[in-house]
Amino acid sequence: MFVFMVTGEHTENAGQTHRRVIIVGVDDSAEAEAAAKWAVREAELRTDDLLLVHAYEAPLLPHQTETVAIAQGRRQRLALLERVAGTLTVPATIHLGQLVEVDSPEALLPRLSEQADLTVLGQDHRSGVGHMPLGHTASTVASMSRHPVVAVPRGWTPQAADRRPIAVAIDGRHPSSSTLGFAFGEASLRRVAILVVHSAPLAELADGEQDTGLNLAEILAGWKADYPDIEVDTQMLAGAPRDTVASASANAQLLVVGSPYRGREWTRWIRSVARAVIDHATYPVAVIPQQHPRSATPD
Repeated sequence: MFVFMVTGEHTENAGQTHRRVIIVGVDDSAEAEAAAKWAVREAELRTDDLLLVHAYEAPLLPHQTETVAIAQGRRQRLALLERVAGTLTVPATIHLGQLVEVDSPEALLPRLSEQADLTVLGQDHRSGVGHMPLGHTASTVASMSRHPVVAVPRGWTPQAADRRPIAVAIDGRHPSSSTLGFAFGEASLRRVAILVVHSAPLAELADGEQDTGLNLAEILAGWKADYPDIEVDTQMLAGAPRDTVASASANAQLLVVGSPYRGREWTRWIRSVARAVIDHATYPVAVIPQQHPRSATPD
């Protein structure tokens, strides 16, 4: 039975075994509905449970009025989660939980992600009535979380027996166990190929294309040995990674990118490839946090 602890609150049958969980940030947007459907498929592949989460910020009111407003807001948000849950086809083996909290999503979701296998959000959109506030939730959570975050765009729909590859962007200089590990794991779950994308300015490629190719081969050799049944293709592109990675991966079912190292300043995230593709991609994007300053993430 599913048990998910959030400051000692959201539990069921507390004596039972803990299950891995995928968190889905939910509002009433089309992006959130697409994210929830993607998460169901992912949970089925991983044999994880799902937790639909909505955060909302209560207005500043006198105490008695505020209590009433919070209770009313919670009922409305729970009804929203019920509506989203009603659109999903969830296998009987997966437990679907719901959580509503008075908090900002940019604060709540990174905190919850510490206890989750994966956090899934709709691609950033402008705020509206019933939406999570600020309109940049996916980007903010991906920049803060220490676990993988997936952003799913409006209009995405699951495809039966999708044979498109998993694309992964690397910089061709340093190994990245977190980014490549996630990409190969997803390809193994789906039994599809890997497309490794490396992009750099034309002058850089012209000066060291052979060295880059050799380094890519060296980086990938161990992964190919660990996953001998997965076909691996590589693609080298001339141009700024922010501009080329997303378009090169347009025929992939998922693009995996690394976020800049967490120790770096915020401006590195603003200028990063991860930020660019999470804002503009027309397919799901997984942002994987880097554990060390030296990464294979083009940023």
